[in-house]
Amino acid sequence: LILGLSLLDSAFLGTALASSSTAIIAKVLADMGKLHERSASIMLGVLVVEDLVVVLLLAMLQSYLSVGSFGMWFIGWEILKIILFIGGALAVGTLVIPRIIDRVAGIRRLEVLVIISVGLVFGLAFLGNVLGFSFAIGAFIMGVCIAPAKSVHKVAHGTRRLKDIFGAIFFVSVGALINVGEFAGFLVPAVLITIGMFCGKLGGVRLGMRLFGHGRVMSLRVGLGMAQIGEFAFIVMQVGLGAGVIDSRLYPAIGVAVLITTFLTPYLLRAGYGLKDPGRQAVP
Repeated sequence: LILGLSLLDSAFLGTALASSSTAIIAKVLADMGKLHERSASIMLGVLVVEDLVVVLLLAMLQSYLSVGSFGMWFIGWEILKIILFIGGALAVGTLVIPRIIDRVAGIRRLEVLVIISVGLVFGLAFLGNVLGFSFAIGAFIMGVCIAPAKSVHKVAHGTRRLKDIFGAIFFVSVGALINVGEFAGFLVPAVLITIGMFCGKLGGVRLGMRLFGHGRVMSLRVGLGMAQIGEFAFIVMQVGLGAGVIDSRLYPAIGVAVLITTFLTPYLLRAGYGLKDPGRQAVP
């Protein structure tokens, strides 16, 4: 309402802001050496759920654009796809993938292990994308399938450089979406969007964490880490722009907001992990 948006504009904007960036948050956590912390595991799990929720919300919006109402059949089909994709991938993957990884590792050629591992990740990521999910969902599920392998540490070591390269490429792609010449015109809406997103996500995540019995510090830490806008926002806004139903000024404003939150994410995570956790203090 503050930005003067219509109800449909607001629906697309809310959907775009619903998902944080798995790539950025995971990269910052890895650089901080916190990827194996319980709070990091919670964040990564929530990120996957967020992507799934955004898929459902986008399906509802597309149904509304197609038939003028929220078709339950269309939404039900999306839910069924999610269940079949994740359930099938985990059921088959956790049984087959670790054996493949361990057998390939037995060849003692690290480059072969890396190629096979990356190929499996890309394969499931692309399959998920064909079904309408984000690449992050398929990649994350394959990571879960590879994790039980005895040689998982070799995979992590061999793909370390690739992780850095793809992380850099992702940041370049986000930066390329920002037109510096028009930056000033979209700065105020972007700042308002960022403030609204930050307050909403921090408050919502903290409330959810507290309801599930987590402490004040853990809740605040996860909330600060999740207060970010993900790459899925661009996909959502492109759907709205393609259908000609949203304000064209929203897309660059979202781009600037993503840039702002990407810059702030490392500082927010460091602030969160700088908080003293009473439960971890040594007992004298």
